[in-house]
Amino acid sequence: MSEVKYEDLIMDISSRFIKVDIPMSVHLEITKQCNLDCVHCYVDHRSNDKQLTTDEIFKLLDEIAGLGVLQLSISGGEPMVHQDFWKILEYAREKAFFTRVFTSGTLISEGDAKRFKELAIGQVHVSLYSSEAETHELITSRAGSFSKTISAIKNLKKQGVTVFVKSVVLKQNAADMLSLGELCQKLDCPLRIDTNITPAENDVRDPLAMRLSESELADFISDPKHMQLIIADGDINQACSALQNSQTTGQVCDIGLSTAVIDAYGQVQPCSLYPPVASIRNRSFKEIWQQDETIKSLRAITYENRTVCNSCELVSYCTPCAALSKMEFNDDKACSTGSRMHAKAFKAMVKKNSSKV
Repeated sequence: MSEVKYEDLIMDISSRFIKVDIPMSVHLEITKQCNLDCVHCYVDHRSNDKQLTTDEIFKLLDEIAGLGVLQLSISGGEPMVHQDFWKILEYAREKAFFTRVFTSGTLISEGDAKRFKELAIGQVHVSLYSSEAETHELITSRAGSFSKTISAIKNLKKQGVTVFVKSVVLKQNAADMLSLGELCQKLDCPLRIDTNITPAENDVRDPLAMRLSESELADFISDPKHMQLIIADGDINQACSALQNSQTTGQVCDIGLSTAVIDAYGQVQPCSLYPPVASIRNRSFKEIWQQDETIKSLRAITYENRTVCNSCELVSYCTPCAALSKMEFNDDKACSTGSRMHAKAFKAMVKKNSSKV
């Protein structure tokens, strides 16, 4: 019997969900509030009494469990500031979801790490922005946050909980990424870095001011050591080949297909970046996911009907993003500056690191 790769298995399972118009995964934001104030954060952390009640969250979990959703990701804000955080995790456990938690880790004690283990939480994704406390805390705007996050990672690892470290590349920490990778190796945690920066939900801050310039991004990504961080355990030559995408036809991405996002107010988003389209307080989640006209239109976006892609010299290096286009230009099919910057950077990376230009 031939060996089945994990990635292929996940793609196969996801495709089966797509065929019956149910997301394989739901990402639930249980609160907007946070104990940190990260300079690049796009979430509006100001308190709002219109956030979902715990009973509403339970009702939602009942519905998506009934639909057969496999994976549940719980985030915020900082999810652990929610007064019923543990009740929500316990309820998710009862519903047998493969549950992931996205957190800064700053509120995780030794006892909390043990509870994560007892509740069989599948993964805990912890945000860490540098191997240096000064840089990390410059980004989080909170003194002491670095040591708390490191302690949380160690406490979780001690309990045998699967931990992923997540980071985002900013002007403030780009030079620290390699040392952060070394720190994560010592902590025995995979590092996942993101070079995309998301525009803010409001005018409290401007995350795009923190992103690398076009030339800085190209220099960062074309560095083979940095690229190795981005592709994790992958092979650079394979990544170069994959980026030279000659099949620029059909669907651009899986927006509105494999993963649904529900924010703290109960608003459904077709992906984590796209603005909300409808509220579960007015219609069932199933009805929104299967019948909402905006979601239907996003699923229909292809390279062919994105006219801006047809004449672009970077199309084979690009992953067009309808969500970023919508946020930046209020046009699902526009060319976002972030996508174009990354396409240029990937092209430079391929030229530098592969003989297949």
